Amino acid sequence: ARFSNDGGATWAESVIPGVSVCSGGVYQRSTDPWVSFSPDGVVHQLALSFNDLEAPFEEFDFDHALLASRSLDGGASWTTPVVVRRDTAPTVFNDKQTITADPTDADLVYGIWDRLEFPPSERASIVASFRAAAFKGPAWFARSTNGGVSWEPAREIYDPGTIAQTIGNQIVVAPDGDLVNIFNLRKITQG
Repeated sequence: ARFSNDGGATWAESVIPGVSVCSGGVYQRSTDPWVSFSPDGVVHQLALSFNDLEAPFEEFDFDHALLASRSLDGGASWTTPVVVRRDTAPTVFNDKQTITADPTDADLVYGIWDRLEFPPSERASIVASFRAAAFKGPAWFARSTNGGVSWEPAREIYDPGTIAQTIGNQIVVAPDGDLVNIFNLRKITQG
């Protein structure tokens, strides 16, 4: 990561620990990082960490997690990541996550993403599922009520039905405190 303390005139490098093997973690890759600033100046990040797929497939190949970290110094250093959601099944993949720090309450932080779910089958192939349209892609949500120190269990909040998915989910906090999830709905047509 990079951070600036002078409005973007200069930038310095910062390593987010534990999100990949390169930064002391267990996952081979980390991607799609997203950041959000809370009103007390804490920076929150949420990244997708996963392993590359290699035959013969083992549980290790399907292990992936959404990892949240906090920076108390504007991005110069980061806390050890907290697992927001982890899965090892070859029939699911959490993707395109975003994080939103509540602009009115530094204790509240929200994570949201699409979860691609493929039909279970003894013949299912994770590689084939990535090349085909997702069976469905509901929106999943998790929240922290203590400024990102820990997270409540993640849960599905919207199911678009079969052969459809949400993508680009992002939480916006309305002036009255209501949460609004903005996303694109993709219906896959056959034929």
